Amino acid sequence: METKAYQLVLSPDLDLSSSEIVAAWNADVQASAVASVHLVPSDAKQFDPTQLEGIITLVSTVGLGILTNAIYDVLKVAAANKRNNQPHKRLKITQLDQPDGTHLLIVEQEEP
Repeated sequence: METKAYQLVLSPDLDLSSSEIVAAWNADVQASAVASVHLVPSDAKQFDPTQLEGIITLVSTVGLGILTNAIYDVLKVAAANKRNNQPHKRLKITQLDQPDGTHLLIVEQEEP
């Protein structure tokens, strides 16, 4: 199967930093088996608070369905840990393929 790289774009309302996501991913044995995760320093030219820490890149050979399930599970646990196990809203993950070949996975909270 082909190896693909995806950039994870997190909505600010998730209240999770890039480094928190990478740490949660690497702590999860199942997620780590699905994809490797790297935090790439941001070279953003403009001020964008969502890009301060860097860009999360996921590299995987599994299908997108399995990868998005792993992302959902890791983010759900990370959010619950940060909010002292308070209920969270459902997450929505949308794939956007850019003209330059970059694959983005946009993660945001789903509205009720």
